[in-house]
Order: sequence, then structure tokens, then C-alpha cells
Amino acid sequence: MNTLLPGRFALAEFVGVSGGSMAFAALAYHLGRGGDPFTVALFSALTNAKFLLDFAAGLVLDRVDRRKVLIIGVLARAFILLVVAFLPKDPSVLLLFAALFLAVLAFDLPAWQILLVERYRGVLERESGKLQAAQVAGDGLGDLIGGTLLRLRPEAPFLLGSLLLALEAVLLRRIPPSVPRKTGPTSRFRLSAGLRLLARHEFLKAMHVFWVVSRFLDGLALGLLPLLLYAKTSDPFFFGLHLAALGLGSFLGGVTSGRALSPARAVWYGHLGKIAGLMLLLAPYPASLLGLLLFALSNTLQVLQLRAIRQRLSPPEVIGNVQGSSMALLSLGALLGNLISGLIGEKAVDWPLICAIAGQIALFAFALGPLSPKRIARYHKLSLIEGGQGTPRQQTRDK
Repeated sequence: MNTLLPGRFALAEFVGVSGGSMAFAALAYHLGRGGDPFTVALFSALTNAKFLLDFAAGLVLDRVDRRKVLIIGVLARAFILLVVAFLPKDPSVLLLFAALFLAVLAFDLPAWQILLVERYRGVLERESGKLQAAQVAGDGLGDLIGGTLLRLRPEAPFLLGSLLLALEAVLLRRIPPSVPRKTGPTSRFRLSAGLRLLARHEFLKAMHVFWVVSRFLDGLALGLLPLLLYAKTSDPFFFGLHLAALGLGSFLGGVTSGRALSPARAVWYGHLGKIAGLMLLLAPYPASLLGLLLFALSNTLQVLQLRAIRQRLSPPEVIGNVQGSSMALLSLGALLGNLISGLIGEKAVDWPLICAIAGQIALFAFALGPLSPKRIARYHKLSLIEGGQGTPRQQTRDK
């Protein structure tokens, strides 16, 4: 089998994410020191406020070599951090460049996902998990180093981050090309192609209703996480320990994905694990620490499985468009959850979390029909056959 993720490329992603993470840790520090609450809130919402760019990324990735998009994006982010290093650390300027950085990243992440599905169709959950584990490990290391570098010089995290991203681009230069298929009417440059397929495909439609609602509830549950933790204690070590538990849970989910659980179990055990984790978050320390670890582990297992099914059921000629549409819907759902948590949390900071737990339980009961284990297993088996198995005609034939 042609290998896409040997140690060289996993290391490249680890190095690049470390660089970006240390720069964003420095950005958060500067904004927290000199920014107003609204500016800080905007910074927190940037990750989920890119749903329009997700559409654009899907269109671009169906037209050009995904390898080039990935490498050019890494170099562009390196250049952005290099510029920030020499600019005044004004909150409005930092916010602008953070938005630019994340705008480029919106193209890089789906490019990775398409590269993976082309070469690891049968074990996509496992290889996606390896990539995510490298990213999470790099993110945690960058968070630790970023704060330390700030003590040396204000520009140090940005300069080193830029250097590490440039190194990632060098390590990735041997990734095989990924040229889109441009045959048939589905290859036209249409924004609606991905949304139309998601709306017409019975299983993908049901899966995305479940997935988007779940993302909304996740955003609702964790939108006020800093306030929830500070309500328990103001000890910085305690706060950092909980964030580390989130990272460790995501890492463990990545390295175990596709190895022990069947697709249906990954989806439904993952959902039950998320509910249990959120319930534990209401409890005092150390139960709240275990709750965040369990939530992150379960969420990662579920998301990697749903993503793998989506990727394999998408026709190759519009895989970028389908992916961009899916990611836009998910980002929008999480963003709405974050915003609504702020409104509900004005009464009490744990109300959004309680509402999210109730919603996840109701979602579990609602989705057992259209996303029953038998249906997940059937469409997982169908998705392993390459050749655009997400089309309505093939879906009907399967019935």
C-alpha cells in the first residue's frame, strides 16, 4: 500500500502544529493582558466562525492539487507569524492576524483529510487518528513552550513558530500529488453540489442532522468552560490540569481510533461517553478532571468515525465540496452553541452545561432509528468500496 503517513509526515504535522500553537498561546496572553472582554470573546469564537471559508475550501480542493494547497498553506501561515513577530502587539492587530492564520488553516485541514481518504480508504479511522494524535501532541507542547518563550522576548514565540511551520513545509514536500477528478457533471464549479448531496443522501442527511446538533450541544456545554473551572477554584495549576485532560483525551482517542471498536460502537459508545463526561464535569475535582478526559476521548472516537464515513461515501469528483459543506454546517452549529451559552450563562454558569446534557440524552434516543447500529454497519461496509458510493442511485441499489 502506498504510504502517506510514515513517521516523516506525522512528525511534520507535529512540528507545524507546535509552532502554530505556541504563537496562539502568546496571542491569547497578549489579548488577555491588553484586550477588552469583547475582543477576547471574538478571539475564542474565531475557530468556529469560518463556516463561509469551509465552503470556499471545498470548491478549491475540487479544482487543484491538494498537496500544493497543503504546502502553500503551511508556508503562508509561517509568513503570517513572521509578520506578527515584528508588529506592535495591539489587540486589534493581533485579532486580525489570528483571523488570517485560521483562514489559511481552513484550507489545510480538509486537504489533509482528502489526502488520507485517497490512500487509506480501508483503515481511514486509524490513519486519521494518527494524524490527530500528532496534532494534539503538538498543540499541547506548543501551549507549554509559548508561555515560556514570552518570558524571554515578546516576539520569540512568533519567530520560532514561523520557523517550525517552514520546517513542516520542507518535510511535507515528498507527499504524493493529489489531482482532483474532473469528469462528469458533478465536477462543475457549484457551491451547492456538496449541500445537495448531503440533503439527498438518506444516510448522510440523517448523520449530519445528528452531528450538527451534537456539535451545537458541545458548544453549549463547553462555551463557558473557563468560568466553570474558575467557579471551582482560581488555582492556575488546577485550570491548566483540566485543559491538559482535554488534550490527553483527544490524544488517546486518536491513537485508539479504528483499532478496538466497530463503527457503530465508536459512534454510540462515544456518544454515551460524552454524556457521562459532561455529567462528571458538574462534580467537584477530581471527578471533573476525569469528566473532561472522558468527554474528549469519546468525542474524538465518535468524530473520527463519522468523518471517515462521510469521506468514503463522498464521490471523489466532489469530495472537497461535500467536505466543505459538512465542515461549514458543523462550524456553524458549534458557533451557535458558544453564543447561546453566553446568553444562558448570565443566570448561572452551569445552566448551559445542564441544558447540553439533557439535549445529548434526547439526541441519543432520537437518532437510534436513522443511525441504528445496523444502518451504520451497512453504510460503513458500502463506503469501503471506492467509486462515488455516496450517490443516490448506488444508495437505492444497496437497498
